[in-house]
Amino acid sequence: MGTLIPGNNGPQLMLNEPRGLGGWLILTQIGLYFTFISMAVLTLNSIIPSFQTDVWEALTSPSSPVYDPMWGPLLIFEAVSNIVFMLLSAHCAISSERPVPALSGFLISSGPGGSGIRS
Repeated sequence: MGTLIPGNNGPQLMLNEPRGLGGWLILTQIGLYFTFISMAVLTLNSIIPSFQTDVWEALTSPSSPVYDPMWGPLLIFEAVSNIVFMLLSAHCAISSERPVPALSGFLISSGPGGSGIRS
């Protein structure tokens, strides 16, 4: 839509562009902040301690009773994917680019509290 403004050469149409967040979009913004904070807490409290020497050795050493050959790749994948999710949610929270709404919905639904791809 736009607004008609009288001018010397007749009325001119000035286009109104959306500014800022309003209405239900505020809930999406709050969800993005929650996703970033919860992913940071999850990574710092659960994933990073797994890389301590004693825990890493217990999980990835073949002589350990809890050994599984997939522990190493799984821990690395979890750490990297959590960091990527944190960066994407921070980008979506502060960006105004066009693909952000779809990506925001994906991030909120797949975060630690969501029921998306992570369970």
